Amino acid sequence: SDVCSSDLTSFTYYVGKEGEVQFTLYDSQGKLIQDYPIERKSAGRHIFDVKVDDLFNFPSGVYVIRMRTERGLYHMSMVHKK
Repeated sequence: SDVCSSDLTSFTYYVGKEGEVQFTLYDSQGKLIQDYPIERKSAGRHIFDVKVDDLFNFPSGVYVIRMRTERGLYHMSMVHKK
C-alpha cells in the first residue's frame, strides 16, 4: 500500500530539447534529502512527482529541488506541508 500518497507533490517542467534530466531534493539548509535517478526526457512538458523514501527526513517546510539538464542547473522552491 502507498502510505505516502498524501505527501505527494508534483510540478510541471519543460525540457527544451531531448536529453538527460536529474532531480535532487534539498532542505532549506542545503542538506541532501533525496537523489533521483537520471532519466532521458523528450522535449516538451513533463510532470515530476516528488517522492521521498524516508518520510521521517521530510518534515513540513521549504525545500529546494535542483533540476540538472544538459543545458544547465535550475532551482525551484517548494513548500511541503504534512
